[in-house]
Amino acid sequence: MDLDGIGNLALLDTGNNAALSNSVFAVKRDHIIEMDKNGEFIPPCTKRVFLKYYSMSAGTQLHFWGKVDADAYVDEMNRVLRPYLSGSLYTEAERGEERDEHRD
Repeated sequence: MDLDGIGNLALLDTGNNAALSNSVFAVKRDHIIEMDKNGEFIPPCTKRVFLKYYSMSAGTQLHFWGKVDADAYVDEMNRVLRPYLSGSLYTEAERGEERDEHRD
């Protein structure tokens, strides 16, 4: 999974982002839940990412962020942004396919 890809990015304020930047997903998730309990502002999409709104299924691993989650998140971004963009944001797999097509 592309760690710098759009499907692996979420927004937090500078202090929380710096504190959590190298933590695993489960630690970040627990921190986001504590922030929410304390009434701190969490951007809606960031909150949904850590609560797994976009990748809810029987096979979802609650404390792990993987390719299925990232792809579901990008799919939702595309759905919401479609009226405003001329193209789509790409998932990791789609970017790989596009690169392969240009090599031929």
